[in-house]
Amino acid sequence: MRTFAVTIELRSYWHAGTGLGRGADADALVLRDRDGLPHLPGKSVKGLLREGMQLAEDFGRAPSGTTVLLFGAITDNRTPASEGSVQVDDASLSPALTTALRQQPDIARAGLFSTISSTAMTDNGVAKDHTLRTHEVAAPVMLWATLRVEDTGVGSDIQQRLPELLSRAAALTRSLGVHRHRGLGRCMVRVEETTQPPAATSASPAAFALPKNREQWLQATLLSPVVVTARMGTTGQHETLDYLPGSVFLGAAARALRPGWDDARFCRVFLGGAVRFGDGLPLGCAVGAPTGSGEIGWPVPGCWFTPKLKGELKEVVCCLDGHPVGDQPQQVRVGCATAGHGRFRIRPDYLLKTAVDRDQFGRTEEEKLYGYESLPAGSVFRCRASWEQGADADAEAVLRALLHGPVRLGRSRSAQYGRVQIGLCAPPPPLPPASMTGERMAIYLASDLALEQKGMPVLSPRLEDFGLERVAGARFLPEASQIRTRRYAPWNDFWHTRDTERFVLGRGSVLVFHAPGVDSAALQQQLNGGVGRLRHEGLGCVQVHPGWVVQPPSKLVEFSPASHQPGTTNANLNNTEQRVLDMTVRHERSARLETLALALGRQWAGAWIRLHQELDRDVRLGASQWSLVCATATRRGGDIAGLRTELLDFFQNGLRSQYWLPDPPKRGDAPPRIGDHVLKALHWQGVAQPSQLATMPEADRHALAIGTLVIAASQMARKLQRRQD
Repeated sequence: MRTFAVTIELRSYWHAGTGLGRGADADALVLRDRDGLPHLPGKSVKGLLREGMQLAEDFGRAPSGTTVLLFGAITDNRTPASEGSVQVDDASLSPALTTALRQQPDIARAGLFSTISSTAMTDNGVAKDHTLRTHEVAAPVMLWATLRVEDTGVGSDIQQRLPELLSRAAALTRSLGVHRHRGLGRCMVRVEETTQPPAATSASPAAFALPKNREQWLQATLLSPVVVTARMGTTGQHETLDYLPGSVFLGAAARALRPGWDDARFCRVFLGGAVRFGDGLPLGCAVGAPTGSGEIGWPVPGCWFTPKLKGELKEVVCCLDGHPVGDQPQQVRVGCATAGHGRFRIRPDYLLKTAVDRDQFGRTEEEKLYGYESLPAGSVFRCRASWEQGADADAEAVLRALLHGPVRLGRSRSAQYGRVQIGLCAPPPPLPPASMTGERMAIYLASDLALEQKGMPVLSPRLEDFGLERVAGARFLPEASQIRTRRYAPWNDFWHTRDTERFVLGRGSVLVFHAPGVDSAALQQQLNGGVGRLRHEGLGCVQVHPGWVVQPPSKLVEFSPASHQPGTTNANLNNTEQRVLDMTVRHERSARLETLALALGRQWAGAWIRLHQELDRDVRLGASQWSLVCATATRRGGDIAGLRTELLDFFQNGLRSQYWLPDPPKRGDAPPRIGDHVLKALHWQGVAQPSQLATMPEADRHALAIGTLVIAASQMARKLQRRQD
């Protein structure tokens, strides 16, 4: 795999939107990363380079078919037929600049973003009613992304010319985001090949050794969001699972090993169940605790009930007779629970996207709006890999394929989504079964369970499914069980279609059996290998009468999902990064002063309108006079001395002197007029002052005084004009 560095230099404000608004403040918001900084999704970067490569191909600057080979084919209905050989990460700020801005979140929030407003116009050049729209935009910055090209599927001639072809596609990319035809998103893109050191893993291939019990626990850290579709239907909002199915780990290994394995070995390992992966379950930890102390989050048991309206830390009762007691009991259905009596919930991200019409200058295509719900980046999951006796060599090859650098899991993994780092970890402490006080035994489904009878899926458990057919008097108690069901059709990447729809018992279900005299510990040992079909994909994991399920605490402890935060870098900023940081600080300063000026200007105008009525009853200053004061202050900028001189000349010029500020010989003991108050306000005398004025630099005090005068003068002009009308 070859690696390239993509540099995007923004030359103007730009907008890569989320499809969401912020009330009356903004109709469209800019996409932000976890630190609140602007970034460009990998799907957008890939789309830009694809467009550039298509242009190069259309004008004969690239061989025919290069776009499809690298970026995948698109059918007539605009749905991808293949993902191509190119993988692109999100484009974000440099690590050094991100660290600097992360330490100053207020500066980053105010300095990197602004808003612009626009309206539709009539044929006469007048703004149409009810057409005002406000967009949030990001400041011009430098973004960096990593592009990878797989060696398989790319011919030798394209491999040799790959840097040249990608550079041509980048050179033809001149703008990005929305409203490109209105001046937003002007950019310059460069692609350069780079050599990256191999990613560090928890166990190098030389030091790797298989456990003797044929089980190995893995920890998966999401380097980017991961999309694992919960159901095949597309009507309504897309939903993702809150765990990683074992099939995604199995598929990632199969995709890496398929070219070098013969069909017999491949089918035996990946289709015959020689190597199996359990579901990747999220880690949760107490609030403030380190990620290393996290506990595995199991699906909330269906037998847990809690009274309604009892606060966040609700009382939990386990009911194995099917009839919960108490005031309005409700089932605990969402989230994850740990064996240490913690509870947490994975909060998925959601992002709206749209296709771009290349024939309409980059405008969005009609009826092409879609969205992805995804597991957030930084989440940590753990799963168990196991293998049959005699399959050690196959298991070692499978695990090495997953441990060798980041892998791609889930949907839309060629861009933006699915990048995961997998490493080895220690097994969790065992969960011994609780002692049975009666003849009822609970079997908890830690994963989905696929049962069948005569080749057909069934949702009614039988005794022989769990090895209870020889227990005298044993029977299944459906009235006491809590059963969840699920139906889905997984995607088969090899056949490029969906597999047969599956009907399964949902994870978190609790099956209750009347089983007198059964040794729960022995039965658990017997069922450790799983139950039912599709065990190699993580289905069929059960726990027999677990103590943490049947004997829950009276109250659960609120946990939070374990999250791996990216490390910080102390590298010095280069010239470009320093310019961006300085620009951000200037924008934040201007935004802060504008906010203060707006609030103070209204106070000044309120005081001056009363003085205008009291001191100048015989004088009627019009709105045009105050508009000229506003224009003068705006023109002078931060030159407060020059502004004072120009205002004096304005106030004492001709007939204005008797209204604003008479000449000193003519004033005598006359009371001060409006002009006196305006000139004193420039030095913060006799007007409202901000609390932080004493600690402000002199330049900021002058800029704030002039900005406040501009707001106050415009407010005065507006009020007087309203009175005249």
